[in-house]
Amino acid sequence: YMVVDQDFNIVEASLGVQRFADSEALATFGDSGSQDVMKGKDVRVCFPELFGLEDILIDILQGRQTNFELQGIGRFLPDGTSIYIDLCIIKNQYENNSTNRLVVLFEDVTERMILEQNLVQAANEKSLLLS
Repeated sequence: YMVVDQDFNIVEASLGVQRFADSEALATFGDSGSQDVMKGKDVRVCFPELFGLEDILIDILQGRQTNFELQGIGRFLPDGTSIYIDLCIIKNQYENNSTNRLVVLFEDVTERMILEQNLVQAANEKSLLLS
């Protein structure tokens, strides 16, 4: 998970978040060559899928929208393997203070996505054989 403030800066991040970040975007746009998901960094640098979604994120912060999900985001790791993640963004409703913050939840869905790809591939092959 990550906690993000109203300026889209990371306030808090769990240890496992780093492997879900876009390492290529971090290398290109990161601060001072840092390739880490870290406190104070703009979440859109680590997760460029969030660029252009600022209005939706603001709507969540202001209570006009309850959540937002992005599914099946692909990442290619330095070792050549790939992982897939789903993101769910909600307002942090559990803090007693008045600061508006978002919670970004991550789920590794690699296994599910590979199964779905295999099913689609098998269906396509069957369709080709029958035509």
